Amino acid sequence: MKNKKLLLVLALVLTVGLGGPAYYLLSGGDAEDFMGRFGPSSRSNPSINNSSTTGTATVNPDTDRDGLTDNQEIQGVTVNGYRYTSNPGVMDTDSDGLIDYAEVMTHQSNPAVVDTDGDSLRDGDEVNTHHTRPDLMDSDGDGLEDNLEVQIYGTDPTLWDSDGDGVADPEEIRNGTDPLNDDEF
Repeated sequence: MKNKKLLLVLALVLTVGLGGPAYYLLSGGDAEDFMGRFGPSSRSNPSINNSSTTGTATVNPDTDRDGLTDNQEIQGVTVNGYRYTSNPGVMDTDSDGLIDYAEVMTHQSNPAVVDTDGDSLRDGDEVNTHHTRPDLMDSDGDGLEDNLEVQIYGTDPTLWDSDGDGVADPEEIRNGTDPLNDDEF
């Protein structure tokens, strides 16, 4: 019986290496106690849900610490009639510069889509750089999409009249006047 235990111990030392388990045995630990501490059943971390589909923590209900619980990210959160799901293991599922919680709960944008409104401006850029709404193609409602104001005309996508002359930006563009010059209308 002792020979079988010794063989088991040697096999485990060779398999596991000379780290913690090997040190435990070599410093006088008992083989049965060893199996209880370092055997196969000890390898599963009780704080991790070992599901290969979610990879989420059961002890911490918000694995990625983005403010949405893992359940909310997997099952989805409905805001203004839209249901949004995201990756519970990544703070910014679509890598657009906004964490998932901010996209869903603050900006009503899709955490799994880089450009929710389809105006060719990333959601994170809309919020952090241009101060526009990532859920609307035309944040100021003047008839020009945010991307045209930012990338083509240089007008302010948050103001319907960028130069403050009382004439809407699209009207000035149609009339051939400068939407950035209040002397020209």
